[in-house]
Amino acid sequence: MFPQNASRDGRWKNLYNSEAGSDVIFLVGDPECWRFPAHIDVLCQYPVFDAMLREPWSKKGTPIHIPDDDPRAFDNLLKFMYKNTVELKSVVTALETLGLANKYMCVDLVNECIVYLTRNLTVDTVLMVYHAARLYGGQTAPRREQPAACSPVATARATAPPLQDLMPAAVASDDVHSEAFARMVQHYDTLLAYCGAFIDRNADRVMTDESVDELDTVELRELLRRDGLAVSNEMVLFTTLERWCTHKCKQQHLELTVANRRAVLDDTVLLSVRYLQMTANEFLSGPMPSGLLNAQETAVLMKHILNPKQPKWTCQRLTKETLEYMGTARTRRNHGAAGGLSYVIKRRSSSFRGTASDPHHFGDGDDSSQSSEFGSPKRSFCCTGGKKNKKNSGTGKKNKKKCTDSCFCNCLIYCLDVCFG
Repeated sequence: MFPQNASRDGRWKNLYNSEAGSDVIFLVGDPECWRFPAHIDVLCQYPVFDAMLREPWSKKGTPIHIPDDDPRAFDNLLKFMYKNTVELKSVVTALETLGLANKYMCVDLVNECIVYLTRNLTVDTVLMVYHAARLYGGQTAPRREQPAACSPVATARATAPPLQDLMPAAVASDDVHSEAFARMVQHYDTLLAYCGAFIDRNADRVMTDESVDELDTVELRELLRRDGLAVSNEMVLFTTLERWCTHKCKQQHLELTVANRRAVLDDTVLLSVRYLQMTANEFLSGPMPSGLLNAQETAVLMKHILNPKQPKWTCQRLTKETLEYMGTARTRRNHGAAGGLSYVIKRRSSSFRGTASDPHHFGDGDDSSQSSEFGSPKRSFCCTGGKKNKKNSGTGKKNKKKCTDSCFCNCLIYCLDVCFG
């Protein structure tokens, strides 16, 4: 795990891939198994190999079989231990080598792999690197109590055991070794920061990549809740969420029903999409018909989208804090021009006769209060009733089109109010 003068000054480089003086043999990989000659004096400079080769754990002269390690990555590990150099030619190989460098506690090789990965991030590979950084960073970070799973702001790092728990007490207490652990934490934090910045800048492309489907619930929630995620609109994230839960249903051999899709979703993941940043058109075409949100939640969100300045409604899962989060724009959000329907809704919302002194929980209150907020249900759905202005007499077709859109919005509000109010 620690820099060795012997490898730095080249004392061992001529023994790399050499049978001369070899006193231990490794058989690495399965089903493809590679044979590696090695030297105990070199390997025992690293605590994991020192524990592996010390009696009674090993029998001298007996090859050591390590079926779970990647042979090419193990070759890179040995090359670095002997020659203090490594050649990484792909992100996949770098990740495999990083895994072994972390496993055998070779800090300098961890740094070399991270330098390569930060310089070679792509849309296709960034989530694989992000997963590795969280996994290995979670091993070096101290344990801490996690928030409740039902909390909408719950976050978590990887849950693998910290490396301190895997080391002998004498080694873990050494000041030099503690410094090495601190360097490990810094390396993984750096890699995680690079991945986060890359994902933020390329959010649309990354979130539509198929590698998102392999993320676990915690990783997906962390990405969806990033304030700097520069998505063109929140529909990109909701579409990703739908695809992810469909993929998980297939993996778990579940029928592709709305109930099963909803079952594989954690509440904190579903509520990480900022629905109140959607236009009415987007919400009507995506979240509303998907069934992932129940009828009450759909009604609450639709009312907030249509009337952002009216008294706030809530329900069991859509608390005040959750709705405030959904209404907060991402820091790098690219606000596009609103669609035609959102323009009509904006015009209509100014005419609603809301009562600012009547904030209430959704589903509570009498019919008269909701009628005053959305307009009387007895009023005509046609907005062109009454006397016509002579100046507008020649624009019949244009007025007719506006009347049709406005009537649709008014009718939609009335139906939501009757069904779920």
